[in-house]
Amino acid sequence: MCRDFFWIAPLAAVLANIGTFLVGVVAIVGLFQYQRWRSEAKLRAQAEVAQTCLIAGTNADEALRSIRALPWGRGLPKRFDDKLEYYEYRYRQVFDKNGIFEELRRAEVQQDILIGNNEVSKSFSEFFSIRENIVRAINCLIEIEVEHRETPEAQELKAECDVHLNGLGSDKDELGPRQDNAIQTINEVLRPIARYDRNRFA
Repeated sequence: MCRDFFWIAPLAAVLANIGTFLVGVVAIVGLFQYQRWRSEAKLRAQAEVAQTCLIAGTNADEALRSIRALPWGRGLPKRFDDKLEYYEYRYRQVFDKNGIFEELRRAEVQQDILIGNNEVSKSFSEFFSIRENIVRAINCLIEIEVEHRETPEAQELKAECDVHLNGLGSDKDELGPRQDNAIQTINEVLRPIARYDRNRFA
């Protein structure tokens, strides 16, 4: 009787090996799927951050151009009684845009964490640096006006500060080209990352 079932033990061993093999295959497939899911989740998160950064960068770029633009042309507008009142108005122009630069700072942090592109980080820093230069220029112009400085050195400094504040697009404008390079870098680096989400996950 026992001889009739001699094949059971070898068959059981084979089945056990097959079961072990299948478990291994399932584990490998599961690991592959998990890694693929993690990769796609990371790319999706990067795409969302890239989109946020593009919006924040564009808003900051437009804000800086708006601050430095003179829709009424050169010179002191008639609506202001004196230059100090005018400079205070220019201050308000800067600080009215604070919310935009707060959004830019948040986008900068997200970019550093999830994407980590150094060129984009430098471009964000450039926007903040340009904004700081504008504020310093206003401070400088106020000091010269309050102290009634008339020396050649003071007038040269005044001209330099005036270019920082009002010289958008002029031959002496140093801030404009820096700003152009910053927004160009942001667009070139982040647009392909942002488009990936729509192309693959839509």
